[in-house]
Amino acid sequence: KYRYTVQQLKKMEQAAITDRERRVFNLVCRRGWAIEDAAAELYLSRSAVAACLRSIRDKAGISPPNKKHP
Repeated sequence: KYRYTVQQLKKMEQAAITDRERRVFNLVCRRGWAIEDAAAELYLSRSAVAACLRSIRDKAGISPPNKKHP
């Protein structure tokens, strides 16, 4: 899980992203799904979901997030 600020989420949402990236964004960032669960739902590999998230961050100009520690 990753933590994003509200401003970062808005910036990511407003970035020019593909349909696939938008589906990944909705599941992982909005609904809080794990990357593995989103990958299974969208019939993608875990690395493809991670690449989509990385691409969204790059397009929005956001640095990598802090990982959430249990």
